[in-house]
Order: sequence, then structure tokens, then C-alpha cells
Amino acid sequence: MDVLYYWKDVKADMAAGHIGWFRSSRGKLAELSESFPDRIWVIKTPAGKKGSVQLLACVRWSDKAAVKVPVVDVQSTIFYDPAHVQSMWFEGSDSDEAVEMTSKWLREHFSAAVRANFQGDNGIHALRGDTLRQLEKIAQNFATHPFLATE
Repeated sequence: MDVLYYWKDVKADMAAGHIGWFRSSRGKLAELSESFPDRIWVIKTPAGKKGSVQLLACVRWSDKAAVKVPVVDVQSTIFYDPAHVQSMWFEGSDSDEAVEMTSKWLREHFSAAVRANFQGDNGIHALRGDTLRQLEKIAQNFATHPFLATE
């Protein structure tokens, strides 16, 4: 199982050094942790394209902080390992064609999240089976570079 995570303030969070963790509700975190996730697929809304999403990154889930993080409530924090070989940024995922392809996939599988504008738990979902395979196929269209390298 993998996780889909909507990262609203990517640039601001990266600039503030918020690397290695995402916020989550305690209930959602407990639900996801029980399924032993492998990766977190990160999406965001590209500037000026409300209702659309870009596949931004894929990072390796971690059960504990893999890097030094500020004091956070670990009961509502999803950790990831930014240095893991599977943690990467996608390149070219911001083209109109790529955004449309990713948005179409998202609307097909997570239409309620789109309608709710990814608020709260609507921005975090389990990915399994064919839904995950379809996203992996979309990701094959993009070059990648290590997560800790400059975006």
C-alpha cells in the first residue's frame, strides 16, 4: 500500500526547512500505519489551475523521523525519508498535458477529495491495487531527481 498526500504549501514548507514530515490527523495516521505503507505520492495544485493537480514527488514512508525535525506531535505526523533512494521529485509533471493526465486520474479515483478541495483528511488517501498501478504508470512519463537535490 502507498499513500497519496496533497501538499498545499510546498515552497513555503521547503523554505522553512519542513522536510521529513507531513501533518495528518491522528485517525488518518493510525488508519494508514496499520497497512504498512511503502511510499507517499505527493500532489499539489499548480498555480492558476484550481481543480487540477500535478504529481510532484514520491517519498519513502518512515515509521520514525529519518532526519532532524522540529518538535512535532508524533501522533499526527507522517514521517518520510527524504534521503532514501526511492524519494524523488518528478520533472516535467507541470506541463499542461501532464497536469491534465494526473488530474483526470485523480478525478476518476478521488472525486470527493477534489470537490472538498483536499481539506483535512480529503488530502490524504490510501493507494492500492489498480489505482496505484495507474499512478505508477503516469509517473513513468517523468524524469526524476533525488528529493534532497534542488527542486
